[in-house]
Amino acid sequence: ALLGVALGPNLKGLWDQLSGRAGPASIESIAVLPLRNLSGDPEQEYFADGMTEALITNLAKIEALKVIAPHSAMRYKGTQLPLAEVARELAVDALVEGSALRAGDSVRIMAQLIDPGTEQALWAESYERDLENVLALQSEVARAIAGELAVALTPEEAGRLTGARPVNPEAHDAYLKGSFYWKQLTREGLDTAERYFELALEKDPTYAPAHEGIAWVWAARQQVFITPPHEAGPKAKAAALRAVELDDSSAGAHGALAAVRAWTDWDWDGAEREWRRALALDPNAANAHAYFANFLGIMGRIDEATRHGERALELDPFNTLFHGLYGNILCKARRYDDILALVANLRAMLPDEASFGVLMECVYAVSYTH
Repeated sequence: ALLGVALGPNLKGLWDQLSGRAGPASIESIAVLPLRNLSGDPEQEYFADGMTEALITNLAKIEALKVIAPHSAMRYKGTQLPLAEVARELAVDALVEGSALRAGDSVRIMAQLIDPGTEQALWAESYERDLENVLALQSEVARAIAGELAVALTPEEAGRLTGARPVNPEAHDAYLKGSFYWKQLTREGLDTAERYFELALEKDPTYAPAHEGIAWVWAARQQVFITPPHEAGPKAKAAALRAVELDDSSAGAHGALAAVRAWTDWDWDGAEREWRRALALDPNAANAHAYFANFLGIMGRIDEATRHGERALELDPFNTLFHGLYGNILCKARRYDDILALVANLRAMLPDEASFGVLMECVYAVSYTH
């Protein structure tokens, strides 16, 4: 049910003229800041974070719009930085902020589109649905924002933003908790995430995101050397294949399958097909750009790798892993001055970050041998 009244594009333009205020001339890039948890219960933070990521994921399906990835957007949770500074750091034209509240069997999202220069709302709206239709709610908010931005949607994009089906609320809730713990990328976090993803599948065995989550759990265990590849790989593969079977429109599922094709099956052609499919479904998928770039660099396709690596950093500028992967590509391209510039930029952005060693080792090793 609609809970608020928004200023439409024409009324907003008239108001801007009468008030002497004008928003950005053209909005081609946005960041969704972490939605505030209005429940008053710290245990519900995972739900607000999940709603934030879902809104980002839906908006990221729009190719004409640059959307900052969740990793960098969530950096601003609880901060009091001026919005103009946030927009400058993320290199975006506008910001989306708001709140999420789950009460009983319903969920309410309030969102507003902000001009960071004036800190004025260009648009604001509230939406409420029952938990069973939370996916439709997320899509509705994304469509409304896209409409305010006058972003042209392709028929495929419009379809992806209107095709949300009802979901088992308990399965969805368990999935959100699993996603919250997965991001910790620790042994304990991954174990907890797997338990929640399995719980989601107990509630609904056909819930594709939970299968995708399990695939990423096993892929992470392999990548951080918790579980050997011969054990983790087949389990990641089985879960990724099931996720794609259940939802072929999921960019995350295709990204997980791409990782399996590359690092478990050693199927280069199959991996490339899956990464390209993931990016067709979600052009703003920073992780797909970064991992595909790394793959292309290993394949010796440096120009293509560079383009995808640069795009990953545009979408997720505070992701140190992606800086490292891009630095490896620069090293292969023998662009040592660019590596030094990359390190200097990362130090300025994250002065407390200690993981610059790999990038610098490349520069020092080559300098020593030449």
